[in-house]
Amino acid sequence: MGDRELDILYISGAPRSGSTILGMILGQLEGCCDVGELWALWRPAFKNHDLCGCGVAVDRCPFWSAVLLEALGPEFAERGPRLGELHRQTMGTMRAPLVWAHARGWRRRPEYAEYAEGLAAHYRAIAQVSGARTIVDSSKMASDALIAGAIPGVRLSVLHLVRDPRGMAWSWQKQVRQPGPQGRQLERHGVLGSAARWDAYNAFALLFLAPRLGERFRTVRYEDLVRDPAGVAAELARWIGADPATVPVTADPPVLALTRPTHSVWGNPTRINTGQVPLRLDDEWNQRMSPAAQRAVALATLPFLARYGYGVRPHRAQPPQMLTIESSLPKGLDQ
Repeated sequence: MGDRELDILYISGAPRSGSTILGMILGQLEGCCDVGELWALWRPAFKNHDLCGCGVAVDRCPFWSAVLLEALGPEFAERGPRLGELHRQTMGTMRAPLVWAHARGWRRRPEYAEYAEGLAAHYRAIAQVSGARTIVDSSKMASDALIAGAIPGVRLSVLHLVRDPRGMAWSWQKQVRQPGPQGRQLERHGVLGSAARWDAYNAFALLFLAPRLGERFRTVRYEDLVRDPAGVAAELARWIGADPATVPVTADPPVLALTRPTHSVWGNPTRINTGQVPLRLDDEWNQRMSPAAQRAVALATLPFLARYGYGVRPHRAQPPQMLTIESSLPKGLDQ
């Protein structure tokens, strides 16, 4: 790599919003490498032998073995868990304000500096092994994006993905298992807990990421992505400097053509798919979620519904559109 600036395309947003599919699409663009939710590499993916997107257990995947050897040396199996433990202890969604203060230099913390050093080594190793110009990391949390953006030599762009909070809340109630020998069930949340998460992820992205990044912060809705995946992906390709002609999506019917294996370490089980992946709008919640639950979620997320083009009633959602968020913070906080 030499001294070349490293491009990180970070997908932020609440879980169960479609980031796995978005990362898979972008990862197929020429010069891009999708690694899924990189925060989970050491906990739990490597530790629990979870499957990589290529279908091989992460701890036996040749791609990740080469990356970890490059990043941490021959003792990577002993050194790596320290990074996972650091993430568990110091990172996460609700710690974003602390990470923001660290990134601004107001309250420097040695554990964040240590984690940033390890993350930087992983990013550079991924670029070295994959040969990619842009790494797509869908870790979602604003805290992780802030750490990534503070790494010297990294040019961070954030693609903030939003989904109707009622759809996200419905998805959180489903039983979803990770692929692999253990088939562990992912955590579940009630509708109000899901709504609170949706608010937090969006609030922290708007407060801590959008003002710092300006033109390198872009918002897209899940509903727009799956209704016009070819058009949205082409626009995003132009935004990150990739060739729109390499977008691997057919328009009618919308199908994602996976022309090379992915190496996503964590995310929706969809990431294990190969070949032709149909893209369909998941709006099951519209028919199966109780009216009372829909109203509860809408009320709990009311401050952000209009900003993202969602109505209090589902049928009032605005037509598909690409959204760009501008900072509404006072000057002095948006540096």
